[in-house]
Amino acid sequence: MKQGRLARQVEQTSLAILAAEQQIRVLEEQVQVWSEMRDDLHTRSLVSETPQAQQEYNAMERQLALAVEALSEQRTDRSSLEAVLSRLMSEWEPEVLL
Repeated sequence: MKQGRLARQVEQTSLAILAAEQQIRVLEEQVQVWSEMRDDLHTRSLVSETPQAQQEYNAMERQLALAVEALSEQRTDRSSLEAVLSRLMSEWEPEVLL
């Protein structure tokens, strides 16, 4: 593979890893906030024992589950990208400017 093409792939993969890491940070924050909200809604549903309180808790539980799943997928994607970057870096011979 030509070095110029490898250099572009290294750059694109590095940018994709940075984007994945940003998504992971956002999802981690969301999961933390939504976990706290779920706990509050759970307490409220137990105290009030109304169908609406239970529905709000169930909705938050589903939302949290989706966020946890998305977080797991992003972490898997990041790991895959890091493996690709490692392979590319072993093949790439960067041009040294003196």
